[in-house]
Amino acid sequence: MKTIDCLCFGACVVDEMEETGALSLGGDAANQAVMISKLGLTAQLCALTGKDSSGEWIAQKLKQSHLSTETLIQKENLITTHSLIHLDQNRERSFTVTGKAHREMRKDDFPMHLLHNCRAISLGSMFTLHHLEEDGLKEIFHAAKEAGCLTFSDTSTDRHCKGLKKVSEFLPLIDYFMPSYDEAVLLTGFTNPDEIADCLLLSQAQCVILKLSNQGAVLYRKGQKIYVPAFSADVVDTTGAGDNFCAGFIASLLSGLTEQQALINACWMGARAVEQYGTSASSFSPLPYSLDIQKAEE
Repeated sequence: MKTIDCLCFGACVVDEMEETGALSLGGDAANQAVMISKLGLTAQLCALTGKDSSGEWIAQKLKQSHLSTETLIQKENLITTHSLIHLDQNRERSFTVTGKAHREMRKDDFPMHLLHNCRAISLGSMFTLHHLEEDGLKEIFHAAKEAGCLTFSDTSTDRHCKGLKKVSEFLPLIDYFMPSYDEAVLLTGFTNPDEIADCLLLSQAQCVILKLSNQGAVLYRKGQKIYVPAFSADVVDTTGAGDNFCAGFIASLLSGLTEQQALINACWMGARAVEQYGTSASSFSPLPYSLDIQKAEE
Protein backbone atom coordinates (compact mmCIF):
# COMPACT_ATOMS: atom_id res chain seq x y z
CA MET A 1 0.00 0.00 0.00
CA LYS A 2 1.41 3.37 -1.03
CA THR A 3 0.96 5.80 1.85
CA ILE A 4 1.77 9.13 0.12
CA ASP A 5 -0.91 10.24 -2.31
CA CYS A 6 1.11 13.09 -3.83
CA LEU A 7 4.66 14.34 -3.40
CA CYS A 8 4.73 18.03 -4.35
CA PHE A 9 8.11 19.61 -5.09
CA GLY A 10 9.08 23.17 -5.93
CA ALA A 11 8.63 26.53 -4.23
CA CYS A 12 7.81 27.15 -0.58
CA VAL A 13 8.01 30.82 0.47
CA VAL A 14 6.71 33.43 2.87
CA ASP A 15 3.99 35.51 1.23
CA GLU A 16 3.20 39.02 2.43
CA MET A 17 0.17 40.98 1.25
CA GLU A 18 1.19 44.56 0.44
CA GLU A 19 -2.30 45.86 1.29
CA THR A 20 -2.58 44.29 4.73
CA GLY A 21 0.90 43.20 5.77
CA ALA A 22 -0.49 39.74 6.52
CA LEU A 23 1.93 36.82 6.22
CA SER A 24 0.99 33.42 4.87
CA LEU A 25 2.61 30.26 3.63
CA GLY A 26 3.05 30.41 -0.15
CA GLY A 27 4.87 28.97 -3.14
CA ASP A 28 3.46 26.66 -5.79
CA ALA A 29 4.45 23.32 -4.27
CA ALA A 30 3.52 24.37 -0.74
CA ASN A 31 0.13 25.64 -1.89
CA GLN A 32 -0.61 22.39 -3.70
CA ALA A 33 0.50 20.22 -0.79
CA VAL A 34 -1.57 22.19 1.75
CA MET A 35 -4.71 22.05 -0.37
CA ILE A 36 -4.35 18.34 -1.25
CA SER A 37 -4.01 17.65 2.47
CA LYS A 38 -7.07 19.78 3.25
CA LEU A 39 -9.04 17.71 0.75
CA GLY A 40 -8.29 14.60 2.80
CA LEU A 41 -5.38 13.03 0.93
CA THR A 42 -1.84 12.50 2.15
CA ALA A 43 0.59 15.03 0.71
CA GLN A 44 4.34 15.39 1.11
CA LEU A 45 6.27 18.59 0.35
CA CYS A 46 9.85 18.75 -0.91
CA ALA A 47 11.20 22.32 -0.95
CA LEU A 48 14.16 24.44 0.12
CA THR A 49 14.37 27.26 2.65
CA GLY A 50 17.17 28.93 4.50
CA LYS A 51 18.11 27.76 7.97
CA ASP A 52 16.79 30.99 9.43
CA SER A 53 13.83 32.35 11.37
CA SER A 54 11.67 32.48 8.23
CA GLY A 55 12.51 28.86 7.47
CA GLU A 56 11.45 27.90 10.99
CA TRP A 57 8.23 29.89 10.56
CA ILE A 58 7.48 27.92 7.38
CA ALA A 59 8.17 24.63 9.18
CA GLN A 60 5.67 25.56 11.90
CA LYS A 61 3.03 26.51 9.33
CA LEU A 62 3.47 23.17 7.58
CA LYS A 63 3.06 21.30 10.86
CA GLN A 64 -0.12 23.29 11.55
CA SER A 65 -1.37 22.09 8.16
CA HIS A 66 -0.58 18.49 9.18
CA LEU A 67 2.25 18.19 6.68
CA SER A 68 5.51 16.42 7.40
CA THR A 69 8.68 18.53 7.39
CA GLU A 70 10.85 15.48 6.69
CA THR A 71 11.60 16.68 3.15
CA LEU A 72 11.62 20.42 3.89
CA ILE A 73 15.31 21.14 3.41
CA GLN A 74 16.86 24.03 5.35
CA LYS A 75 20.34 25.18 4.32
CA GLU A 76 22.68 27.59 6.09
CA ASN A 77 23.89 29.23 2.88
CA LEU A 78 20.40 30.07 1.60
CA ILE A 79 18.01 32.91 2.43
CA THR A 80 14.37 31.90 2.75
CA THR A 81 12.37 33.45 -0.06
CA HIS A 82 9.90 36.24 0.72
CA SER A 83 7.29 37.31 -1.82
CA LEU A 84 5.58 40.70 -1.48
CA ILE A 85 2.25 40.48 -3.30
CA HIS A 86 0.94 43.56 -5.13
CA LEU A 87 -2.66 43.66 -6.38
CA ASP A 88 -3.71 45.89 -9.27
CA GLN A 89 -7.17 47.41 -9.80
CA ASN A 90 -8.38 44.13 -11.32
CA ARG A 91 -7.05 42.22 -8.29
CA GLU A 92 -4.41 40.55 -10.44
CA ARG A 93 -1.18 39.93 -8.57
CA SER A 94 2.48 40.65 -9.17
CA PHE A 95 5.40 39.85 -6.91
CA THR A 96 8.52 41.45 -5.49
CA VAL A 97 10.76 38.57 -4.46
CA THR A 98 13.71 38.63 -2.07
CA GLY A 99 15.87 35.62 -1.32
CA LYS A 100 16.15 32.70 -3.73
CA ALA A 101 16.15 29.54 -1.64
CA HIS A 102 13.06 28.23 -3.43
CA ARG A 103 14.94 28.09 -6.76
CA GLU A 104 18.03 26.24 -5.55
CA MET A 105 16.92 22.61 -5.50
CA ARG A 106 19.42 20.12 -6.90
CA LYS A 107 19.13 16.43 -7.75
CA ASP A 108 20.53 15.33 -4.38
CA ASP A 109 17.81 17.32 -2.58
CA PHE A 110 14.99 15.27 -4.07
CA PRO A 111 13.84 12.22 -2.02
CA MET A 112 14.13 9.56 -4.71
CA HIS A 113 13.75 6.89 -2.01
CA LEU A 114 10.13 7.96 -1.43
CA LEU A 115 8.95 7.43 -5.00
CA HIS A 116 8.09 3.78 -4.42
CA ASN A 117 5.69 4.96 -1.72
CA CYS A 118 3.97 7.68 -3.82
CA ARG A 119 0.88 7.46 -5.99
CA ALA A 120 1.76 10.71 -7.76
CA ILE A 121 4.30 13.52 -7.92
CA SER A 122 3.63 17.14 -8.88
CA LEU A 123 6.18 19.71 -10.01
CA GLY A 124 4.86 23.01 -8.65
CA SER A 125 6.02 24.89 -11.72
CA MET A 126 8.19 24.17 -14.72
CA PHE A 127 10.83 26.94 -15.09
CA THR A 128 11.15 27.55 -11.33
CA LEU A 129 13.81 24.93 -10.52
CA HIS A 130 16.45 25.93 -13.09
CA HIS A 131 19.31 23.84 -11.72
CA LEU A 132 17.17 20.72 -11.37
CA GLU A 133 15.76 21.17 -14.88
CA GLU A 134 19.31 21.22 -16.24
CA ASP A 135 20.43 18.18 -14.24
CA GLY A 136 18.09 15.76 -12.50
CA LEU A 137 14.48 16.54 -13.40
CA LYS A 138 14.32 14.08 -16.28
CA GLU A 139 15.80 11.41 -14.02
CA ILE A 140 13.16 12.15 -11.36
CA PHE A 141 10.30 11.85 -13.83
CA HIS A 142 11.77 8.61 -15.25
CA ALA A 143 12.09 7.13 -11.77
CA ALA A 144 8.56 8.23 -10.88
CA LYS A 145 7.12 6.52 -13.96
CA GLU A 146 9.08 3.35 -13.19
CA ALA A 147 7.65 3.44 -9.65
CA GLY A 148 4.13 3.62 -11.06
CA CYS A 149 3.48 7.26 -10.11
CA LEU A 150 1.22 9.63 -11.98
CA THR A 151 3.14 12.78 -12.89
CA PHE A 152 1.84 16.37 -12.98
CA SER A 153 3.41 19.74 -13.77
CA ASP A 154 2.22 23.34 -13.74
CA THR A 155 4.32 26.12 -15.29
CA SER A 156 5.60 29.58 -14.45
CA THR A 157 7.30 32.32 -16.47
CA ASP A 158 10.16 31.05 -18.65
CA ARG A 159 12.68 33.43 -17.08
CA HIS A 160 15.69 31.59 -18.54
CA CYS A 161 14.18 31.50 -22.07
CA LYS A 162 14.42 27.72 -22.31
CA GLY A 163 11.45 27.51 -24.62
CA LEU A 164 9.48 24.60 -25.96
CA LYS A 165 12.59 22.73 -27.07
CA LYS A 166 13.70 22.30 -23.46
CA VAL A 167 10.21 21.52 -22.16
CA SER A 168 9.83 18.86 -24.87
CA GLU A 169 12.50 16.83 -23.08
CA PHE A 170 10.09 16.37 -20.16
CA LEU A 171 6.66 16.27 -21.80
CA PRO A 172 6.65 12.52 -22.65
CA LEU A 173 7.21 11.80 -18.95
CA ILE A 174 4.45 14.10 -17.64
CA ASP A 175 0.97 12.59 -17.52
CA TYR A 176 -0.77 15.96 -17.03
CA PHE A 177 0.86 19.19 -18.19
CA MET A 178 -1.15 22.11 -16.76
CA PRO A 179 0.00 25.56 -17.95
CA SER A 180 -1.98 28.77 -17.68
CA TYR A 181 -3.15 30.25 -20.97
CA ASP A 182 -0.70 33.19 -20.82
CA GLU A 183 2.25 30.93 -20.07
CA ALA A 184 1.24 28.53 -22.84
CA VAL A 185 1.03 31.40 -25.34
CA LEU A 186 4.59 32.43 -24.52
CA LEU A 187 5.76 28.83 -24.68
CA THR A 188 4.19 27.90 -28.03
CA GLY A 189 3.70 31.19 -29.86
CA PHE A 190 0.03 30.40 -30.51
CA THR A 191 -2.96 32.25 -29.08
CA ASN A 192 -5.81 29.90 -29.98
CA PRO A 193 -6.24 27.23 -27.25
CA ASP A 194 -6.73 24.44 -29.77
CA GLU A 195 -3.54 25.43 -31.61
CA ILE A 196 -1.64 25.69 -28.33
CA ALA A 197 -2.74 22.18 -27.41
CA ASP A 198 -1.91 20.79 -30.88
CA CYS A 199 1.59 22.25 -30.58
CA LEU A 200 2.15 20.70 -27.15
CA LEU A 201 0.69 17.34 -28.16
CA LEU A 202 2.97 17.29 -31.21
CA SER A 203 5.82 17.90 -28.76
CA GLN A 204 4.80 14.61 -27.11
CA ALA A 205 2.70 15.95 -24.25
CA GLN A 206 0.47 13.14 -23.00
CA CYS A 207 -2.38 15.33 -21.77
CA VAL A 208 -2.60 19.13 -21.75
CA ILE A 209 -4.84 21.10 -19.38
CA LEU A 210 -5.07 24.81 -20.19
CA LYS A 211 -6.17 27.03 -17.34
CA LEU A 212 -8.20 29.82 -18.96
CA SER A 213 -8.75 32.04 -15.90
CA ASN A 214 -12.35 33.35 -15.89
CA GLN A 215 -13.11 31.33 -19.03
CA GLY A 216 -12.69 27.98 -17.29
CA ALA A 217 -10.34 25.20 -18.38
CA VAL A 218 -9.97 22.69 -21.17
CA LEU A 219 -8.32 19.26 -21.26
CA TYR A 220 -6.78 17.90 -24.45
CA ARG A 221 -5.54 14.51 -25.49
CA LYS A 222 -4.99 13.30 -29.01
CA GLY A 223 -8.51 13.10 -30.43
CA GLN A 224 -10.14 14.31 -27.20
CA LYS A 225 -11.23 17.68 -25.81
CA ILE A 226 -13.08 18.39 -22.56
CA TYR A 227 -14.11 21.98 -21.80
CA VAL A 228 -15.42 23.17 -18.43
CA PRO A 229 -16.65 26.75 -17.93
CA ALA A 230 -15.54 28.83 -14.97
CA PHE A 231 -17.62 29.19 -11.83
CA SER A 232 -18.65 32.69 -10.84
CA ALA A 233 -16.53 34.37 -8.17
CA ASP A 234 -16.21 37.69 -6.38
CA VAL A 235 -12.53 38.33 -7.05
CA VAL A 236 -10.46 39.65 -4.15
CA ASP A 237 -7.00 38.22 -4.86
CA THR A 238 -5.95 35.91 -7.71
CA THR A 239 -2.82 34.69 -5.88
CA GLY A 240 -2.73 30.91 -5.72
CA ALA A 241 -5.73 30.29 -7.98
CA GLY A 242 -3.70 28.11 -10.33
CA ASP A 243 -2.18 26.14 -7.46
CA ASN A 244 -5.62 25.50 -5.98
CA PHE A 245 -6.85 24.43 -9.42
CA CYS A 246 -4.01 21.92 -9.75
CA ALA A 247 -4.55 20.61 -6.22
CA GLY A 248 -8.24 20.12 -6.89
CA PHE A 249 -7.59 18.25 -10.12
CA ILE A 250 -4.88 16.02 -8.63
CA ALA A 251 -6.87 15.17 -5.49
CA SER A 252 -10.02 14.44 -7.51
CA LEU A 253 -8.23 12.20 -9.99
CA LEU A 254 -6.45 10.29 -7.22
CA SER A 255 -9.81 9.84 -5.51
CA GLY A 256 -11.16 7.95 -8.50
CA LEU A 257 -13.16 10.67 -10.24
CA THR A 258 -13.20 10.97 -14.02
CA GLU A 259 -11.07 13.58 -15.76
CA GLN A 260 -14.15 15.69 -16.48
CA GLN A 261 -15.29 15.54 -12.86
CA ALA A 262 -11.76 16.37 -11.70
CA LEU A 263 -11.68 19.34 -14.08
CA ILE A 264 -14.96 20.64 -12.70
CA ASN A 265 -13.70 20.34 -9.13
CA ALA A 266 -10.49 22.09 -10.16
CA CYS A 267 -12.38 25.04 -11.63
CA TRP A 268 -14.46 25.24 -8.46
CA MET A 269 -11.29 25.31 -6.33
CA GLY A 270 -9.80 28.06 -8.46
CA ALA A 271 -12.94 30.16 -8.18
CA ARG A 272 -13.10 29.81 -4.42
CA ALA A 273 -9.41 30.68 -4.09
CA VAL A 274 -9.78 34.15 -5.62
CA GLU A 275 -12.53 35.13 -3.20
CA GLN A 276 -10.17 35.69 -0.28
CA TYR A 277 -6.68 36.98 0.41
CA GLY A 278 -3.75 34.59 0.42
CA THR A 279 -3.21 31.18 -1.06
CA SER A 280 -4.78 28.70 1.36
CA ALA A 281 -8.47 28.93 0.51
CA SER A 282 -10.68 26.97 2.88
CA SER A 283 -14.18 27.85 1.63
CA PHE A 284 -14.23 25.32 -1.22
CA SER A 285 -16.51 22.76 0.41
CA PRO A 286 -18.63 21.08 -0.68
CA LEU A 287 -16.98 20.28 -3.98
CA PRO A 288 -19.25 19.71 -6.99
CA TYR A 289 -18.08 16.07 -6.90
CA SER A 290 -17.26 14.68 -3.48
CA LEU A 291 -14.03 12.78 -2.93
CA ASP A 292 -14.35 9.17 -1.93
CA ILE A 293 -10.74 8.45 -1.12
CA GLN A 294 -9.59 5.03 -2.24
CA LYS A 295 -5.96 4.22 -1.48
CA ALA A 296 -4.31 2.39 -4.33
CA GLU A 297 -2.32 -0.73 -3.63
CA GLU A 298 1.04 -1.27 -5.18
